[in-house]
Amino acid sequence: RVVIISKEVTCLYERGSSLYCVVIFLVPFFWKVSPVQ
Repeated sequence: RVVIISKEVTCLYERGSSLYCVVIFLVPFFWKVSPVQ
């Protein structure tokens, strides 16, 4: 999770990679919500 947080922070500074940003935020979110592990 630490690595993901660091990527999220980096993403905030990298305005150009908005799509990559969305993936980094949504993947962990759906991973927690999804009943399949």
